[in-house]
Amino acid sequence: MEEKGKKVASVFIIEDNQVLLMITRKLVESLGYHIAGEAMSDLEALQGIRSSEPDIILSDIHIEGDKSGIEVIAEAREFSNAPVIFISGSSGYTDMDLAEKVGFVEYLLKPVRKEILAEALDNATRTLNQQKISLSA
Repeated sequence: MEEKGKKVASVFIIEDNQVLLMITRKLVESLGYHIAGEAMSDLEALQGIRSSEPDIILSDIHIEGDKSGIEVIAEAREFSNAPVIFISGSSGYTDMDLAEKVGFVEYLLKPVRKEILAEALDNATRTLNQQKISLSA
């Protein structure tokens, strides 16, 4: 998708709460990003990331299925280097430490305000652009 001569980044959203998924989708779209796909469980997330090849992944930490959002991203790293924004209802160090091992651009706490999400998506977009520059160099 193009906007005024520049590509609009696509975002894949992983959230197991239907209401929060809908709110997050609307926020992401209102900020001008394209929704690459959505998932509520670990298996849906892995299949969706693989098939949609998103530019950015926005993932809840605790999701439906046997794997956490962190474990999903760790597995997705085998085929995707998309910048990740984690969202969590918990500020516990254990989740953050695990998330650091798979890498992320931002770690946001729920509820996420539009301004905070906008900044996180901007940071992820900058990371994405830096990745593209280093690949072409």
